[in-house]
Amino acid sequence: MLFWAGLIFIAAFSIATGAAERLVFGYDSFGNTCGQLNRAIPGVPLSGQDMRSRTYVFFLDACNIDVEHARVVSPALCVSQCPQEELPTLSALRLFAHENGSALCTYDLAPAEYTTSPVAHDKCPRLPVPASWLPFFHRCAPSSSSCYAHFLRTLVVFYNQMDAFQRAIEAITANYRAVLALSFLSLGLSLAMLLGLRHLSALLLRILAALLVFSLLMVTGLMWWMYSDHADLLARTAAQPGPVLTPDVGGQRDEDDPSPAPFALAATPANSSVPQLGILEDNTLALLVGATLSSIATVLLLLLVLLTWRRLHLAVGLFGMLGRVFSHLPLLILQPVWTFVILASFWLCWVAVLLLLGTAGDPVRTAQGLVEFRLIGPIRYMWWYHVLGFVWVTSFVLHCQRMAVSGATISYYFARDKQRLPPYPILSSISQLFRCHLGTVAKGSLLLPLLALPRCLVLHLLCCLQDKSNACARCLLKSCCCLEGLEKHLRHLHETAYIATAHSGTGFCASALEVFELLSSRPLRIVPLVAQGNLLFFLAKMLVVAVTAFFSILVLNFQPNYHLWVVPLGLVCLLAFLVAGCLLSLLSSVSDTLLVCFLLDCRGSSDGGADRGHDADGEIQKCVSRSIKKLAELDRRRKDSSDARDQAVEEQELRPLGSPSAT
Repeated sequence: MLFWAGLIFIAAFSIATGAAERLVFGYDSFGNTCGQLNRAIPGVPLSGQDMRSRTYVFFLDACNIDVEHARVVSPALCVSQCPQEELPTLSALRLFAHENGSALCTYDLAPAEYTTSPVAHDKCPRLPVPASWLPFFHRCAPSSSSCYAHFLRTLVVFYNQMDAFQRAIEAITANYRAVLALSFLSLGLSLAMLLGLRHLSALLLRILAALLVFSLLMVTGLMWWMYSDHADLLARTAAQPGPVLTPDVGGQRDEDDPSPAPFALAATPANSSVPQLGILEDNTLALLVGATLSSIATVLLLLLVLLTWRRLHLAVGLFGMLGRVFSHLPLLILQPVWTFVILASFWLCWVAVLLLLGTAGDPVRTAQGLVEFRLIGPIRYMWWYHVLGFVWVTSFVLHCQRMAVSGATISYYFARDKQRLPPYPILSSISQLFRCHLGTVAKGSLLLPLLALPRCLVLHLLCCLQDKSNACARCLLKSCCCLEGLEKHLRHLHETAYIATAHSGTGFCASALEVFELLSSRPLRIVPLVAQGNLLFFLAKMLVVAVTAFFSILVLNFQPNYHLWVVPLGLVCLLAFLVAGCLLSLLSSVSDTLLVCFLLDCRGSSDGGADRGHDADGEIQKCVSRSIKKLAELDRRRKDSSDARDQAVEEQELRPLGSPSAT
């Protein structure tokens, strides 16, 4: 409850002081956010204006630039249109306002007064007003040769000095529609994967493996291709003394460039370009890192599939049992949908608070009587607490689903007559969760983040060391490996502890101890099936992520804006992994529950208890027996192959040197 109180406090603080629109659309010198209906600021006469039709920021003297502090030393206004041609006189300003409805003087001066008012020279832009080309972050960028170089330099310095957190927020905000659409795509892919795995067969397993390999190769190849295009464009941009090149979103291409057209980049004419060097460098570096990580992941996953291909077939029989469970509990398939709705609602609220958190600030009047929004100091440290809340609450919701599914599956397994199950087993399990086991789930969901925290601290200390080869660094690396191994070992144990809690009603620690003793007593019977099932679930999640990443690259690279689009790409891949984990965890929960119930049933039979013989049709016993038999056959083949190689080497060494076979 105290932790939730902290999250609510951060959300309230962000809502009260933050405004994500200011980051994207900008604001004028009177505290009005462009494109929005604003509230009046006490002591500022021209604040509180309706700027819904004015979406661009226009500087009265765009050439008056403070390069050192990376800002334009000029009052700013919200206008509905940037001037497309030079305006040399006040009459031209008045004509532009009448024809286009865009007033370029301060709000308290009507267009009819531009040529008659004695204060027009103070409230109107400096003449001549240079033409502006494509707005940069909704800012009118002048194209005048006299100040364009200074303006370009200022924007590059401003981008480089921008906080990385704010730059990421700006990129996500600008592409939020694409992020939402791609998140729903990952939801559809996860649902299709969920339905497919219910009826898994050997043929479908081969198809899924082929799709995974193809998707990984396509994503890796596409990222290297795009990195090559961005690196080539960056090299040409850095070599130019004038305006830089920009990503081509309209399909235009320089006629003098004989090279083949890149995937989604092209050189635009120099007179229509905007300063993009900093963004282009960041995108190129991010693509290099992403392509490298994608290549490593592809190689590792391909090796994993090849090395475990024969053992993956052990899970086919296990998924046949899952189909029988869902035939008796068809509404169980809806449980991940409700979980996704809850998680999606929380994620939307979390992202909204994060956006507001990154743009929080209060209006402050300067010595010139203008308004600036300045960030509050402690705001930079609150987002750590916010990120911890994201991890814990997401884990808590997923573990609540596991507890509810385990309770419903237990009621199915221990029912004597499978055709006459207890009424509303799913709702009964959810009711039992809220009445008795919320504390157990909260404790278990917090365990993994707490276990990961020491490892993160050790990694941070390792990165801070200058000499990575000394004894202290080696000790930190070994301790990090030990902590990671402990975390992986406890991850599955603490998830299966919920099964014992749902069965016997014990606390988290007692349930974890019971499951550990249960799995340790019969490791050869149950561990291979659990391992292969979890491996298959992981490969299915990676398939969803790979397909989503492929379409995300295609969509985000063609967005008609100039942002650090690799950040939304990483966010989409993370959301795809979480969505796939949310939905596919249903199958994992059911399979783990069936196997643990089978062990509990076997223990009851050996103890002579009343709860025994519930595996009436013997399907689980047959599946376990086939698994043990298959593993024994694989071990025998491996041993025979090893003995044959040793015998061949021994015969080769014992042959006389003069024999034909020896030469």
